[in-house]
Amino acid sequence: MSNDANPSAMPLPSSIPEVRRNAYLQGRLYLGMVTVGTWVVFATLLLASGALESLGIWLAKLGLPDLAALSMMVLGFCLIQLPFDWLGGHWLPRRYGLPSHFTLPSYCMAVFKHGLIFSASINILHVAGEHLGLTGALGALLLLIMVGVQSQHLLARWLGCLKNKTLERDDGVLIYEGTDTAFSGGISGWPGLERVILNHSWQGELKTNGMAWLKDRRRRAIRSGLRMNGLLWAIMWISSSFIFAAFLAGFPSGDVAATMRMLLYSVFFHFGGLLLLPTLSRRGSLALDGLDSTPSNACSQTKEWTKAITILTDGEERRSPWIERIFHPLPSMENRMTPSENAGWAAWNATRYMLFLSTLAGGLLSRSVHCNIGRPELWIMPPVD
Repeated sequence: MSNDANPSAMPLPSSIPEVRRNAYLQGRLYLGMVTVGTWVVFATLLLASGALESLGIWLAKLGLPDLAALSMMVLGFCLIQLPFDWLGGHWLPRRYGLPSHFTLPSYCMAVFKHGLIFSASINILHVAGEHLGLTGALGALLLLIMVGVQSQHLLARWLGCLKNKTLERDDGVLIYEGTDTAFSGGISGWPGLERVILNHSWQGELKTNGMAWLKDRRRRAIRSGLRMNGLLWAIMWISSSFIFAAFLAGFPSGDVAATMRMLLYSVFFHFGGLLLLPTLSRRGSLALDGLDSTPSNACSQTKEWTKAITILTDGEERRSPWIERIFHPLPSMENRMTPSENAGWAAWNATRYMLFLSTLAGGLLSRSVHCNIGRPELWIMPPVD
């Protein structure tokens, strides 16, 4: 694995033939399915076998403090995730003529930083539950979510070592640059305090007018309430998953094993979110398309920008409606031009907000899906449109 990466020399996804690019994207989808499936099976086996109780007895004999025991669990998570990260971040892109998504030093640093966030969140929930009960633990989770939503862009920049390329203040718009062209930025912050994040390297594909259009599109997501809908759905899903998992696990009971059981039960609920929330997210994207105020004589240009963003974020020009319905929160280009989604609740970016917030709830799937596995710059802010 190369230890150096030159962002300016990295080929764009559009630089390889479409057939080869589609094969790469299909490989990522299968890898994401296998990784998520592995965690679901792993959680099932641990819960069904009673191994956590034996682990709790062993940890008690060692006399380790709860902080150390839970940190060991985070280390175990990182070790299990390692081969999947290598496949998704290095082997798969290199096989299809794309650069590795990390260097060895950058990956180790990103895993360390993600582990700090993960471990701190789990320990806060454990301590809050031990001293204040389930209500206190839920309050701690909501506090973590409040801080996380407001600081998402800062966490993404810190973990992914992104560079701030913002030259001047522009109504809450920040421009970051990294080495992964699929970093799309997004919207960070609570209502009234939002920050629109853009990727500096996209200027080569979108040019000045395209970047201005993307900035306006994300502001429309804020003004229309579609972004807030997505955020609320994600918060509701994570909070309810935490409550149900806590009841099933007998959390809090004052021991580390109960906290671990709660985290494993959460896997099933977060997995359900990955299957159900994409429909709301796609509807959010399509609803936002319908709010585009671009003059009719510039529609062809808008389509070109949309196509460029689809390719940059590792989307596809066309895909099976069933595959899209189950696995993809962002519609393909073809389905975007001729939408087949039924009208209903729309929540922009609900799925990928849920992924980020699941990290703060001790979720094991936050960096296991096809869009960000092995891609540290996308662990906090997965791709959006």
